[in-house]
Amino acid sequence: MQLELLDDFAVPSIVIPARSKLVSLNPIGVGTTKCEALISYLTRLAGKHVVKPAHLVRDVLIPITGIRLDTSATSFNNTNSKTINSYTSYAAIFSHALERLTLQKNLLNLTFTAWKDILDPKGSALLRDHVAFCPQCLDTFEKSKEGIYYPLIWFLRSATICTTHHAPLEQRCPRCEKQQLFIAQHASLGYCTHCGGWLGTSSSKDTMDKVPHISLHDKFKTMALEEMIAAGPTISSKATQQHFANRLESYCNAVNNGNMKRFEMRLGFNKNVICCWADMQSKPRIDLFLELCFRLKSSPLEFLSRDIPKDIADQIEDYPLVHRCKKVKRSEAEMAGIKNFLIACLDSDAAPTQRSVAELLGVNRRFLNYNFPELTRAISDKHKRASASRVTAKREARIAKAKEIVQEMLTELKPISRRKMWAELEKNGLTFADPVIRHATQTVLAEYQKKAET
Repeated sequence: MQLELLDDFAVPSIVIPARSKLVSLNPIGVGTTKCEALISYLTRLAGKHVVKPAHLVRDVLIPITGIRLDTSATSFNNTNSKTINSYTSYAAIFSHALERLTLQKNLLNLTFTAWKDILDPKGSALLRDHVAFCPQCLDTFEKSKEGIYYPLIWFLRSATICTTHHAPLEQRCPRCEKQQLFIAQHASLGYCTHCGGWLGTSSSKDTMDKVPHISLHDKFKTMALEEMIAAGPTISSKATQQHFANRLESYCNAVNNGNMKRFEMRLGFNKNVICCWADMQSKPRIDLFLELCFRLKSSPLEFLSRDIPKDIADQIEDYPLVHRCKKVKRSEAEMAGIKNFLIACLDSDAAPTQRSVAELLGVNRRFLNYNFPELTRAISDKHKRASASRVTAKREARIAKAKEIVQEMLTELKPISRRKMWAELEKNGLTFADPVIRHATQTVLAEYQKKAET
């Protein structure tokens, strides 16, 4: 039997897609007002790999970015990490590094980079010093398909409210009262970066009882920033310094017939501020850009793209010029009175902050630190000691409550599991994520086991 050879046939080529070194995690909300921040994306990515975000930054990202740390990585996390959400160099460096590792595209949309060409190159007044959050939004995100994430709007200083729930953004944990870190030691978004407590509304009973007053100015700034974030992926053609200068000139022609100095005086800006923007000698800070739009009664996108109304001159109000305060030379009697007041603050039982003392005296903290350095330092140390004692007292109260709950469960002589203890602690506002509570429960269980063995 003779074997017949088969005719040549084409072997289909198999295209193997590129493999990412890290999980190719999809960002959330790109192109919307609640677009995810790059730090939030980084934290969720660390959670997918079950590592700490700080370790991901230190061991994976920094080595491939070429960033040279003059200090420790911890110092970088505490001081420079917040600029990852900005439009400065770290925003571009980290977004490109994450794109290489995850093979995701356009992660710069998770930062404020789209508006870089218009705004102050240093990023002044853009970012908060600490992370803010909306407890009600966290509750909503927890139940959503995407899970918990932090929108970019929560990291911007001029955004003071949540436009969804019409409530001010929070900055401190309701349990330990500490402000949140940008790069946390755990990858669980929505939980305190210090004590591990839940930051949603269930952690605070007073959240729904408060009905704060929200000014139109605060609402405008927050909504304007959300609009800028949503337009980020498509605004590149209009968010240029040249286009910004041209629009300023157009508004000036419509309002004051091209007289730029009268235009800036009418809007209440100091001399040559808007003139320098129009001549492209400088760029506005984000807070001044928002204030300009507010006084022109237009959102940032309307300022850059809409047809200027014919009656714009009648719509704009005349704003008073804010003059810079001149130095006031104080008499010896006034200085002696301030000194006596500072001494009285130290002798009293209260422990006010430097800021509150300065407000009561009608001066600023720089004045107090320059003229009375020792007294102001003593006031600050006294406030720190009082705050530390309050934190200690709250911690001791949490420990005592946790021990009491576990002891009551043990006295019932029923088998208890870790899940049951967790549920019982959660009813009382406590959590195993807090290392203090975890250690307290372990101590009670160890003591009970010793007694059982004897």
